[in-house]
Amino acid sequence: MSYFMIHRGGKHIGGTCCELCSDDNRILIDFGANLPGMDEESPISDKDLKQAVFGNGNKYQAVLFTHYHGDHYGLYKDIPSKIPLYMGKTAREILEIVTEYIDINAQKKGIDRIKAMEAYVPGCPLKIKGVDKIKVIPLVVDHSAIDAYMFYIEMAGKRILYTGDFRDHGIASERKRFWNLIESDKYIPEKIDVLITEGTMLSRTEERKQNIVSTEAELGEEAGRRFLKHKYNFVMVSSTNLDSIMEFYHNTPDDMPFVCDVYQLKVISKAMQGRKGWLDMYKPKKTADNRIKPIYILMEKWNDDIGKIIEDNKAHDLFLPLHSVKPKDEYAALKDGFVMLVRPNRYPENGKNRFERALEYFSKSDESQVSIMYSMWQGYLSGDKEDKAITGFLKGHDRNDLHVSGHAYPETILKLIQKTDPRVIIPMHTEMADEMSTMPIFSNYVKRINPILDDKQVFDLEKMDTYDI
Repeated sequence: MSYFMIHRGGKHIGGTCCELCSDDNRILIDFGANLPGMDEESPISDKDLKQAVFGNGNKYQAVLFTHYHGDHYGLYKDIPSKIPLYMGKTAREILEIVTEYIDINAQKKGIDRIKAMEAYVPGCPLKIKGVDKIKVIPLVVDHSAIDAYMFYIEMAGKRILYTGDFRDHGIASERKRFWNLIESDKYIPEKIDVLITEGTMLSRTEERKQNIVSTEAELGEEAGRRFLKHKYNFVMVSSTNLDSIMEFYHNTPDDMPFVCDVYQLKVISKAMQGRKGWLDMYKPKKTADNRIKPIYILMEKWNDDIGKIIEDNKAHDLFLPLHSVKPKDEYAALKDGFVMLVRPNRYPENGKNRFERALEYFSKSDESQVSIMYSMWQGYLSGDKEDKAITGFLKGHDRNDLHVSGHAYPETILKLIQKTDPRVIIPMHTEMADEMSTMPIFSNYVKRINPILDDKQVFDLEKMDTYDI
């Protein structure tokens, strides 16, 4: 029997896990945790997913992760140690940094498991021990997590494209890189049998209308204009949303320091190392007088991390000037203005974090010159998905919003359908799976859209020709 099955994520966003099976070959794609605060409301809890996938003696030859967002990899610690894990090379290196940070207070550490992940070679079929009936080719795509992947799959005589999370309005899509990949018959044939596509933005059309920018390039240009209006610019953005971070860095005025902490510097540095050869926005910024713009590091205390980062950068021929801002300096180096990347305080029991203290200091200096740019999903600000750490940081201060989604817009999904001409379209990672076929934009493909894949329902590829599709 050969089938595709969504263990979780068929009709909601987050906590994704899918299965490919062809006789005795079985592979998982992603093993993600539910979004923070959503486990009780999810159709399947994290605990139940672990039991359903690994609790009944099920055997898998590999788990393929599309990217490093927690709702796609977050339950990795519960994957049996004998099963090999796969991820992009740069994505894995960034995840090593993230894991060391988030595991500080965790009883069960994950760094050894992350370091043992095998890396994809883009465009080359995976060689997985014991797997000879499922062919998987990983292909780099554009997403708010860099080094993210979609998969072209052949099994049971069928051609399948599994998009994972993707878009075409980020840095990796400039110069038509994404569409050149899709149109190249070197990797993907002109017509496929099944398109399994994310549909996150299908339910967020109203939110999108409120955005004045729709691409990462537009975000950077608008951010640069806003930075000129205030001296003290605090930017709240996900630490691993490297496209937006690079746009903020490159559009920081030449005479303003660009500031982050050591953890964020490690992530930025690793991203620059991984992409410095083919994406201009991932190279260090050149100022008007041809100097390389330095990064200022907001220190909690002096340590050896910066020295290690400098040596690592030298090993990769990456020249990135660094300046430290130590607490004893009382922010003297920043008194004339800055752009600072900040994070909310996840451990308030330990007191205010360095960003809260900086915000408090400069607010007292001149509140009128303080700007907090919020560059994350609006859903974290209110309602059942409110992130109180975020709203707590923002409380009492003026906020200006500037964000670009990491997910494909409906017109992008339509264009992908037109380019690949699939017989069957299966939406997932969306709250609008059932409604997709009623949307006017997809009216020409109503009979092809198959939103029946509730969690645990099998789509039998061998019987596909007999389906009413």
